[in-house]
Amino acid sequence: MKFFKKIINEKFAINFSNLKIINGLFENLGVDNKTDMLRIIDKIEKLVLKKLLRNLKIQVLMIII
Repeated sequence: MKFFKKIINEKFAINFSNLKIINGLFENLGVDNKTDMLRIIDKIEKLVLKKLLRNLKIQVLMIII
């Protein structure tokens, strides 16, 4: 029980990459242009990663200097 209480109190994400599941989700949400939506999601993930890496590089440089 302690394990489940801990999980419920913490934030977590479920990642999936099955295109049929994603398309079904978009259909239920009423998304008309699924291809554009997938591109947007893909770009967001890449931009977040780039920003994270840039911030890490800045922090490392500040430590070295």
